[in-house]
Amino acid sequence: MALLNGIDLVIELPCIYSISSAENFALGSIKILNSLKIVDTLSFGCELNDLSLLKEFARILKEEPAEFKSLLNHELSKGISFPKARENALLMYLNDLRKYANVLSSPNNILAIEYLKALDVTMSTIEPLAIKRVGPRL
Repeated sequence: MALLNGIDLVIELPCIYSISSAENFALGSIKILNSLKIVDTLSFGCELNDLSLLKEFARILKEEPAEFKSLLNHELSKGISFPKARENALLMYLNDLRKYANVLSSPNNILAIEYLKALDVTMSTIEPLAIKRVGPRL
């Protein structure tokens, strides 16, 4: 349908990435796009309209500073899921619950952060373009 409606190229993401975590989904996607050497911009939807803040989250998750790791290990020791433990640790590390509370509770923000992290990890030349989602989530 995409091709019939004017899209120039459709790339299938291998199943191993498409059924994986947001981190692996994003990394697999970026590796494929990098290998094509024809993509200059990655556009993605997110609930947050602040690319610099999303990049800051991505940087912390990529670098995993010692204090963040310690907080993450503490949260994991409580027996909660990894995503929730990571969210809690990140919020404690950033020390501003009011400003950051809803960033990691939105799936599109989570994927956006992982795309940004993958672009950084792979040293990609692809530029990110975050588009704020509007309207109800289905």
